[in-house]
Amino acid sequence: MKQDAQPKAVAHETKHLRILLPWIRGEALRLCLAAAFAPLLIAMSLSQPYLIKRAIDAALQKQTQTQTLSHVALLYALTLLVDFAARVGQSYLLQSAGQNVVWSLRERLFQHLQNLRVAYFERTPLGSTTTRLTNDVEALSEVFASGAVLALADIALALGIVGFMLWIDWKLTLVAFAVFPPLMWIMRGLRARARLVFRAIRQHLSELNISLAEQLQGLAIIRSLGVVERCLADYRDANRAYRDANHRAIRYDALLYSIVESFALFSLAGVLLYAAARAQRAGLGSAAYLAYIGTTVAFYEYVQRFFAPIRDLSQKYTILQSSMAAAERVWDFLAQDEPDAAAAPASSFSLPTASTQTSALLSFEHVSFAYERGDRVLDDLSFRVREREMLALVGATGSGKSTVLSLMLRLYEIQEGRIALSERDIRSYPRHDLRGHFAYVPQDPVLLSGTILDNIVAASPERDRNRVESLLRRIDAWDWIASRPGGLEARVGERGLNFSVGERQLIAFVRALYQDRPILLLDEATSSMDSETEARVQRAMESLIRSRTCVVVAHRLSTIRHADRILLFQRGRILEQGSHDELLTQNGAYARLYAQQVEL
Repeated sequence: MKQDAQPKAVAHETKHLRILLPWIRGEALRLCLAAAFAPLLIAMSLSQPYLIKRAIDAALQKQTQTQTLSHVALLYALTLLVDFAARVGQSYLLQSAGQNVVWSLRERLFQHLQNLRVAYFERTPLGSTTTRLTNDVEALSEVFASGAVLALADIALALGIVGFMLWIDWKLTLVAFAVFPPLMWIMRGLRARARLVFRAIRQHLSELNISLAEQLQGLAIIRSLGVVERCLADYRDANRAYRDANHRAIRYDALLYSIVESFALFSLAGVLLYAAARAQRAGLGSAAYLAYIGTTVAFYEYVQRFFAPIRDLSQKYTILQSSMAAAERVWDFLAQDEPDAAAAPASSFSLPTASTQTSALLSFEHVSFAYERGDRVLDDLSFRVREREMLALVGATGSGKSTVLSLMLRLYEIQEGRIALSERDIRSYPRHDLRGHFAYVPQDPVLLSGTILDNIVAASPERDRNRVESLLRRIDAWDWIASRPGGLEARVGERGLNFSVGERQLIAFVRALYQDRPILLLDEATSSMDSETEARVQRAMESLIRSRTCVVVAHRLSTIRHADRILLFQRGRILEQGSHDELLTQNGAYARLYAQQVEL
């Protein structure tokens, strides 16, 4: 059973390297040229020991040795030059092809990353994804850099050496390779164990990067809680596990190399002992004795060259094991569901704009939704949003308000019911086109590296600086921008962390207005602004959003008093709805919530 399991395991793992095939086909010319050098290199490697034998035979037998030795020396020098040129050419072609393959694979992985469901990122640590896109892809490039992709050439060279040796002296060949069967048996067992070690290395590297990413992202919280030492201990444990896995891999690598080297020496010793015994029987100075000298030297060279590719194969096998472990992780990543990449059914229908809409622009019809393996966040939810209506969603934390916005954007898929845009199910629209009709400001917006201006115009095809300045003046935020060194050209650091949360919200709000899309989604978009800035934004919103539909999630009820309609959520259902004044008149849950905030 164990013997059957191993080939199946090898086949299972090597199949993951097939993910490279689409990109390898793009480099077929370079790889074919690199492979074309292999027969030349094999020929040079086979001919050199034979030329040494010819030179020794000529010298010992005194057959016009000066002329013969000169010819042999010139041929040997020529083989060295050809060998050097072929190796340089093959190495360049292989590594350049490998870099092109890895470059294309990285682009494909990043494109795939952009299309993954939001749920994937919620259940997968950032460090794990980063490892797959960086370290694992880089490990795959070693297949080309090491020449492992042309491992068949090493096998062909080994077979060619065996053939030459059999042609020269078959008895001595059998003696030389008597050690080969036990060597293969030992190497087979070691490789099976090494395969598991390299898989563990990739896993521990991922865990190390996960720990690093988590601690970098939460550095301020870690320091404020005073748990630096505990986090350091966690990182130290992950680092130690990665180091120990590498130590195990190094032991296997060193053991494989040493075993091959030792068996090569045993083979050479057998060749020398057998040749010495035959030469002794032939008699000192006899023609047979002299012939054995050249043959023995040639066999010494051939045995060295035979075990060299075996050593190379063991090293390349180590690289191949690491690459297969990396390929398995990349394969799993590419196998993740990517619904955002799925094409919508063919249709000539265009998404409506607010100016042409006469009925409800958006509607939720008996919608139920739960995050993976969780309780329902929305339960049989139904409501309609008219065009140019400002609809506010309020309620306790976890009542489903922000989830409603995510479902409108199809960041998640509902389990029951229907969400319609212009009376048509949003699942029938291509996601990219659907989202192109929404401008979205999340509660904690992330800015992109670049400048303030770059971030404001990021989602728009045109870069109109004057329009940006006009929008900033309308919300009375131009003075704040102008006061910063560089103004609109002020640099934005990684994730915008050199700005306060309120400043990031302001920039994201201007970005949404600049997009000028018919439906505006605001998720606590002013929650972190200071009171003065928030008041200015609120005044600007009243004039800026009149021409578009607006759905607002709000915690502070004072910010949505002018909303056309307010929905009060409770556990995924609508408890109350109406305008601010209507809800206060009802003297229900909304009125009590508003009274509490006013008292505060």
